[in-house]
Amino acid sequence: MSAGREAGGIWGWALLFVAAVHLLTAAGTWLDGDHAEMLLMSRRLITQGTFTLAPAGERAAELPWRPASSDQPLRARFHPGTAVAVAPLLLIDRAFGWDAPPDLGRVVHLGGHLYVLGALALVAMALRRHGASPCAAAAAVLLLGTAWPLWQVARHAGAEPVVGFLIALDLWGVAARSATTQLAALVLLPWAHPTGFVLAPILALGSLVEDETDWSAAWRQSGAALLAATVSVVSVLVVWNHLYHGNWWGGGSPCVGSGAGRG
Repeated sequence: MSAGREAGGIWGWALLFVAAVHLLTAAGTWLDGDHAEMLLMSRRLITQGTFTLAPAGERAAELPWRPASSDQPLRARFHPGTAVAVAPLLLIDRAFGWDAPPDLGRVVHLGGHLYVLGALALVAMALRRHGASPCAAAAAVLLLGTAWPLWQVARHAGAEPVVGFLIALDLWGVAARSATTQLAALVLLPWAHPTGFVLAPILALGSLVEDETDWSAAWRQSGAALLAATVSVVSVLVVWNHLYHGNWWGGGSPCVGSGAGRG
């Protein structure tokens, strides 16, 4: 067995252990109203080509806690990145007839775990690229993957696992000196969650802390990354907030009632 394959195998086994823990404790359904709404956004995208949840004056039957407006359609409150990210899994559910309420799917509920596991794999590869030992990469996977907060993020799904995956993708892009990978992560972050407005510009400067990168080259790379992040932020403000929601602040419609979550 080659040294590279052996090194990958060590943290790979750690990742497999974390995956087993996550899958054994997977909820198998949505656990709060935000997650249910994101799943419904994905369902509307697949079936109707829109993120709007219901026509004006109507409630979405799957989301009884969302109040209807007599003159405005029921628009999604969340950025569309998560709905797009889980759409392939929801397509599998639809193929087997598993996407009906109240659970809104089966395979799609593994999305949070899959994106968290993908993020852990990217972190391990980035650490190895930076010179960490195989055991150190495996320890990072085990400690991060079994930490209660990260397990909760994966289990409750929502936008956080996708955001974590994109952050890890950026770290891997910087470590591998892949400008394309880094730019893709930075462009997608603001579309996944409002925190991407801050995270993307900050992560764009990651090349400046690379010891092995020439200072002038690092500034050029960071400048290009910062430009991509800024363009992405502006595109969300214009396309999603202004054009879709009709205001520069985006969604955030109130929820009513006490049934917006499960245990």
